Amino acid sequence: MAKRRTRLWLLPVMLAAAGFCYLDNCTVQTTFRTLRCATLPEAFSGLRIVQISDLHGRVFGKEHAALLDAVRAAKPDFIAITGDLADEDTALPSLRPLLAGLTALAPVYYVTGNHEWASGAARTLMAALKTAGAAVLGNDYRVLR
Repeated sequence: MAKRRTRLWLLPVMLAAAGFCYLDNCTVQTTFRTLRCATLPEAFSGLRIVQISDLHGRVFGKEHAALLDAVRAAKPDFIAITGDLADEDTALPSLRPLLAGLTALAPVYYVTGNHEWASGAARTLMAALKTAGAAVLGNDYRVLR
């Protein structure tokens, strides 16, 4: 009897965990942070940065509309893409609408992640980002003024 009760509550727990994993990995999540720094120049007061990371080739609505809407709503001064935009399962042409949409909203700065290199897509993706108008950073930096 005890085994049967264990099985009965285990199924809902497993379904809830699977649902959480899906939502955590396949939905747009927005977190806002306000950072204060006494040594930051006054010109940077109120600067809005959107950071995008670890998309692993996921598509968020038709032509990434949900992600682009979230970025647009944040009204960024610039966008930082900090790696793992793609992985071995990513169809790179599916990222073109996202790249064009992001670069139309604000200046975009990109650094690769380990998954771009592991999948062999890094150079192709960097070229696509440059074509879209993004600054691709590799062993260098940009000074913001």
